[in-house]
Amino acid sequence: MTPITSLRLSPRRIALAALAALLVLAAFSLLTATATAQDSTKEEVRYVGAHDIRVVPVNYNLGVGSAQFAVFVTDPATGEPVSDARVVMLAESAEEGNPGWAFATNSPATPERYIVHLKLDSTGEWDIKVDVSSSLGADLADVTTLKVPSLNRLTQGSWVFFGMFGIIILGIAYVWWSARRNYRRKRAAAQADSP
Repeated sequence: MTPITSLRLSPRRIALAALAALLVLAAFSLLTATATAQDSTKEEVRYVGAHDIRVVPVNYNLGVGSAQFAVFVTDPATGEPVSDARVVMLAESAEEGNPGWAFATNSPATPERYIVHLKLDSTGEWDIKVDVSSSLGADLADVTTLKVPSLNRLTQGSWVFFGMFGIIILGIAYVWWSARRNYRRKRAAAQADSP
């Protein structure tokens, strides 16, 4: 029968275990963020009235209260671009009731495509609408409801910062421990050599 040997926990093993734990935590938070990003699907909205309006979400960054949309405006009878339309995105906070708006602009290269950036400056739900008017008439269409999360939470960048800070601290601790170990070895060797 062999005796059970006890596991010796050296600082190197502790540092490697802590590093592995940080890597697992970072991988888990990245997977969670990816799953969350896939859950918030961006759906296109289409409305046909005096104009054929198609609203496509381009970029949502709701953590900082930002949303970007592309609004495509064409004549429903001919399918031709309406390049002189006045396109306004309206945003109203469901909780506070304070409306906001942003004008959308197009370019000569793509006259039917109007780009708009919305800044949603408070947390909670925001009802988004688009108002389009031109010589063809005027339309007001509901687009979506966006939820701006509370800003007092840890973000993915915070976890990366804490992880990198922990890795740096562990590296410093390992270098300090290694230097102390080498100093003790040299000192013990010097004492053994001295008469």
